[in-house]
Amino acid sequence: MPAPILRPQTSADDAFLFELYSSTREEETAAFGFNAEQSRQFLRSQFELQAIHYQRHYEGASFNIIEVNGEAAGKLYVHRGAGEWRVMDIALLPPYRNRGAGTSLLRSLLADADRAGVPVTIHVEEYNLARRLYERLGFRTKEQQGMYLLLERARRAAPLQEPGITG
Repeated sequence: MPAPILRPQTSADDAFLFELYSSTREEETAAFGFNAEQSRQFLRSQFELQAIHYQRHYEGASFNIIEVNGEAAGKLYVHRGAGEWRVMDIALLPPYRNRGAGTSLLRSLLADADRAGVPVTIHVEEYNLARRLYERLGFRTKEQQGMYLLLERARRAAPLQEPGITG
């Protein structure tokens, strides 16, 4: 898969973002026994509430669309606070999952956090399959919060430069 790129989210991305959000909640809504219209209404309300929450609680966060080959493939939302960076949300459409795009972006983010000298945190449902990826990248459980775990990847020393090379 070609390397993913990030671009700032715009209002033109709203339909894509709803499709993406819905793709991450299909299993959950199927368990409720909703018909198609009930499921869509439920997902729309949850999608809107999530957007409001992010705007209220993560002032100054970056809201980016992940593109692969010029196509919108997912989103990466990050709040870069003074004491920690929080991955608020990372999601990919099904055809782009488990193909390395998320891993690549998270590794880059972690390297940037190391240079900034801050830990990185993320919330994940306890049984979410993505938890294995986060643990491979060095995240460890910091605390349990209901059905969610707060994972943290401790700050690490930034890689040393090669001798004789200056910035």
